[in-house]
Amino acid sequence: MLNAKFLTILFGVYFLILAISGPASNLMAAEIPAAKISSNYEMMYFLTGLLFFAGGTYGFGRHVIIGIGVTYLFVATLGYVDINGAALADPDHANLVDHLIEVITAASLLTVGLLSSPVGH
Repeated sequence: MLNAKFLTILFGVYFLILAISGPASNLMAAEIPAAKISSNYEMMYFLTGLLFFAGGTYGFGRHVIIGIGVTYLFVATLGYVDINGAALADPDHANLVDHLIEVITAASLLTVGLLSSPVGH
């Protein structure tokens, strides 16, 4: 089985790197408009990274991985829900690739979380 504590620390580092790299990618946005990351995403990545670190530190990493996976799945689903011709999470329908990344992230987190070892094992 996978070690949940190690995985939460690994995911925490990954999401904090995403949060920190946001401003750097925004410098390239003039040449690559798709590279722009909004401050809302930066904050979400930062808080997600902190949640992963808390899970790894306090022994509830498996629950955090599964919980964030479920949350990502919910957010990805909202991106595809049409109400009156506009998706809830993406009213411009501008970034379908972003929704695909959220689905892949959700599936990955849920798989890893379910395969990781419970606390104390």
